[in-house]
Amino acid sequence: KFQTNTEKVNLDKDRSMVLYRVIQEFIQNAIKHSQAEEIDVLLMEKEGLITLNIEDNGLGFDTKIKETSKGLSGVIDRLQKIKGKVNIDSSDRGTSVFISIKS
Repeated sequence: KFQTNTEKVNLDKDRSMVLYRVIQEFIQNAIKHSQAEEIDVLLMEKEGLITLNIEDNGLGFDTKIKETSKGLSGVIDRLQKIKGKVNIDSSDRGTSVFISIKS
């Protein structure tokens, strides 16, 4: 499911591409690894802040692998380079990814 409150995200081309690739990576991971039956994406923009929540109902994973997983650490590095913040919560009931970026 996808929900948003905006028709267009106000980011420059480079930051938009990073955000697109990050969303793509998290959705692909949920499909490929978590056995999720549902993935919800919520993209909101308000007062110069873009927030993105990606949640699935899959198996979850050990979030400590952020330091050792090339894919996950690469996503986090890319977000940090565009001054984005990310928080990942995961359990056996699914994974929630929260991203925020100033537009």
